[in-house]
Amino acid sequence: MTSIHEWHAAMVNAVENNLPVSENLIGGLRRSADSNLQLAIAATSTDSDRKAVELLHNEFANIQQLSDQLLAMHAKASYVAPDSLNGNPLDQKILSCARAMALMAASKQFQDEIFCH
Repeated sequence: MTSIHEWHAAMVNAVENNLPVSENLIGGLRRSADSNLQLAIAATSTDSDRKAVELLHNEFANIQQLSDQLLAMHAKASYVAPDSLNGNPLDQKILSCARAMALMAASKQFQDEIFCH
């Protein structure tokens, strides 16, 4: 989740500060998050682990989708409004899932979260 959070934070920071969301900005963060996701998948040993990794995979897919949207917006225009993520349903879903996953990690108990689907 930390890698996904860093990826998200970099995109939010870029948008809010009117910096380009480019492959140069997110490529390394995406690769790091993917690598860590693969490690989490390899480390699963229980049914709860597998269910949690499924939610983590969904969060990765959501952040990838948001990333793709921002890259496309940047490719089409030279300006992306700093408030373009405000009220963005996908961004809100990502943040809600991240909070739920953090609570799940802290409690060490799997709980299926609607925000992560």
